[in-house]
Amino acid sequence: MVSAVRVRKTEDFDVPGLGQQIEAVRKADGRSLQAISDAAGMTRQHWREIELGNIKTLPWETLQKMQQVLGVTLLEDE
Repeated sequence: MVSAVRVRKTEDFDVPGLGQQIEAVRKADGRSLQAISDAAGMTRQHWREIELGNIKTLPWETLQKMQQVLGVTLLEDE
């Protein structure tokens, strides 16, 4: 189970380990990288770069899309 991390809504944010959490949830869901990125309206490469931690700062809107597609809350509002 992925535990939630509390952050304030800002334009961009950086949460260590977030990419690993996203990858774990996606794999547990059993969906392919292509299917999940398509559902989020993102490129496969962009989603994978986030999972790998190569993209360190995410816009809040991107995180919201990812949470919606995954059906989980990765970060909680403060």
